[in-house]
Amino acid sequence: MPAKWATLFDSSDSPTVIAVPVRADGCQSLVQVSIIDITQTTTSVCLGYFTSSQTHSAALHLLMLTSTISNPSSLDDDERNKSFLGLLDLKKEAVIGLDGQTICLKRDDFVGVRNLPSDELHFVTVRSQPNATVAVGFFLFREKALVRRYDPQTEEISSRLLDELTVQNLLQHVEQQSQQQTSPQILDYSAIVSKTQQKEWKYQTHYITTSNILKMRGINSGDKVVPGSYHPDEGEMDLSSAKTTKLYPKHQPLQKQDTIVDGDSISYPSIPVVDPKLSLWKNRHPGTTRYLSRLDPAERTALFMEPRIGGRLLQDVLAKYYFHQWQNLLGDMQLAYISFLYLHCFSSLEHWYVAHVDLRKS
Repeated sequence: MPAKWATLFDSSDSPTVIAVPVRADGCQSLVQVSIIDITQTTTSVCLGYFTSSQTHSAALHLLMLTSTISNPSSLDDDERNKSFLGLLDLKKEAVIGLDGQTICLKRDDFVGVRNLPSDELHFVTVRSQPNATVAVGFFLFREKALVRRYDPQTEEISSRLLDELTVQNLLQHVEQQSQQQTSPQILDYSAIVSKTQQKEWKYQTHYITTSNILKMRGINSGDKVVPGSYHPDEGEMDLSSAKTTKLYPKHQPLQKQDTIVDGDSISYPSIPVVDPKLSLWKNRHPGTTRYLSRLDPAERTALFMEPRIGGRLLQDVLAKYYFHQWQNLLGDMQLAYISFLYLHCFSSLEHWYVAHVDLRKS
């Protein structure tokens, strides 16, 4: 190290910044500002060259920057609690839904959305084209990043994970782009979902986040969700995924031929309709049929002899399917509601409607 050098900043909890005269450039003398890690005094990193009059202010600015990088605890909490959503290779006019808000892409090089609150639940839906009949969805919660790529074979966003190197390179690119005020490739979450809309979304998903319903339905962050539907002719729901087969082993999955299945549909328990005046009851609602078929004769007789059949059925449903927790039932209703509203899932609509009727008539 040169003999003539000066310590600009030195403290026990931050790096040491030094200034070393280097050479004269015309009439001005240039100073090399470097940083030495106090834990490794042999390590010296040059931060830049400045004139003598700029040295002190430049060193102060660079010290603050390097202290922030070397000490993550000094980062703002809001910066640490952010997530990134990457949707790669989507074409122009693809439709993206995020927490109830919808945007249509105007370019082919879209990368994703940054600054999603990581401690909140997010629901993403994607349609490759505005006239696409089927949308696919992803739940994102308590995860730093969710990155998926468009698959031209299925014409959908794929459920396959990207390799770690690709994700890390992408996140570095996002970090570089975040230094700019605007980036046409990367949108900010607040530009899609306003503060008012964020409050409304929290209200719509409150019991999903505070209950165990996602775990009960076998849904993890990043899982691809596709619409499901009832098949009354077969008398069972379309439980084509291995995940839902584990949840409901009595159900045999329906066989599909010549179809590429990428994703899991949300499966709901068989909740009966409790109001005999409704057409669902008279037309032998599949959920009611399945529920009654699993009762032995004595249980069935006791059920129909009950003066308040609604309350009896609700207690039984809470005990069998929701672990006696009404929060799980409300979370299931909210999950079904947003799945139908934003994913257009018919089985979710039917489940939400029947659960709503049961609560009203109990």
